[in-house]
Amino acid sequence: MDKHVCPSEFYSTLDIGLRKYIHDANKMFSPYLKAGQSAADIGCGPGFFSVGLAKIVGESGKVVACDIQESGLDMLTRKIKGKPLERTISVHQSTIQSIGLSAKFDFILNFWMLHEVDDKEHFITEIHAMMKPESFYMIVEPRFHVPLKAFQKEVNIALNAGLKPVGHPKIWMSRSVVFKLR
Repeated sequence: MDKHVCPSEFYSTLDIGLRKYIHDANKMFSPYLKAGQSAADIGCGPGFFSVGLAKIVGESGKVVACDIQESGLDMLTRKIKGKPLERTISVHQSTIQSIGLSAKFDFILNFWMLHEVDDKEHFITEIHAMMKPESFYMIVEPRFHVPLKAFQKEVNIALNAGLKPVGHPKIWMSRSVVFKLR
């Protein structure tokens, strides 16, 4: 595993009940995602936001939860097993070299993970290829870990990949930007 990737031993700290009040998925993502649509949660960890996205898209929608660590995907699979969310969320194990998805999505999320990617240009090129013409791509980075200058570099990579910013939602302890295709 890459030395920059959050170890799965810390996943339980990312999936605590209090977080649903601090990082309310419905509040953050519903302006960009509706019932019946599709979403990809890239770098999903234990699936905290995958579950929130699934509640927004409902039974007629689809969420693909992607991570390079099998342990995080296993945690999510156990969390949704036997529940209605199991029909909405599917898991996909990516590699360090590739996301590995060819589907197109209405909404793509990278929450507190893009700073862990070594080849951001390739990664965002893959994201671009996964976007539908009217879809949204949201990058959220932790303010305490990603300095403004580093975040701006990520934004510039997305701009160079053919994306245009359409918003900067206020998210607790975070820097964020939402893109559409140019």
